[in-house]
Amino acid sequence: WLLLGGSALGLGFGLRSGWDAGLGWVRSHTQLLEVRSVNVAPTRWTPVWEVADASGLAAGDDLLSLDLGAAHERVTALPRVASASVDRRWDREVVIHVEERAPLAVVAGEGFLEVGFGGIVLGTAPEGIGPSFPGEATVRGVELPLLTGFATRDLAPGSVIDHRGVRRALAFLDLMQAYGFPPGDWISEIRVDSPDSLVVYLLQDGTPVRVGLGRMSRLKVEALFVTLAELAKEGSKPEYIDLRFVDQVVVGGAG
Repeated sequence: WLLLGGSALGLGFGLRSGWDAGLGWVRSHTQLLEVRSVNVAPTRWTPVWEVADASGLAAGDDLLSLDLGAAHERVTALPRVASASVDRRWDREVVIHVEERAPLAVVAGEGFLEVGFGGIVLGTAPEGIGPSFPGEATVRGVELPLLTGFATRDLAPGSVIDHRGVRRALAFLDLMQAYGFPPGDWISEIRVDSPDSLVVYLLQDGTPVRVGLGRMSRLKVEALFVTLAELAKEGSKPEYIDLRFVDQVVVGGAG
């Protein structure tokens, strides 16, 4: 039994050594275990090349020695990325999927900075046409409401705006998106200096709309649009509209 056990151990050691030697030869003399490509699934707001660059992975890397955990940390460190997955495939491909933070508004800091839910600063807003990949011209809309009425100095991508009015305004914008009224289609600005009494300015004519805390039902928003349609039909321009009252849309100084 001792002899048999020793033979088995020797055989196992020999096979392991042979496997390691063979694997080392394949790694050093062929491309069979090299990364062929790093592919990022289509994104809406984050350039795919930015995600690929952040991962630190590239074609030609050793497929077996990739540190996928470190790549994941680098990708999720991007302000626009909420979560990500980095997968190695045996067709020598690395595939990255990201879940993005949607931009809800812009603030005027060092240029115009996009802001996502919760007040996280996502980065500089792209201009009307911003390529999602070098050499590719893809239209990316940036028609987002402007947040005003608070200090915007020292804002940088990845920082969080600690202002109650900003958080409430962003929650309001997120709610409008969920209701099916994209804010960029009708809101030009939200003033947040009074967190308990947010003021929305309409894109079409600048009419101020007082929305209070920004919490309201879909029916109240629908009533606002019905009121705006009636005012337009009458050719009236109100001084303000107030949505802070229960079951009422108050129009002030229409004429």
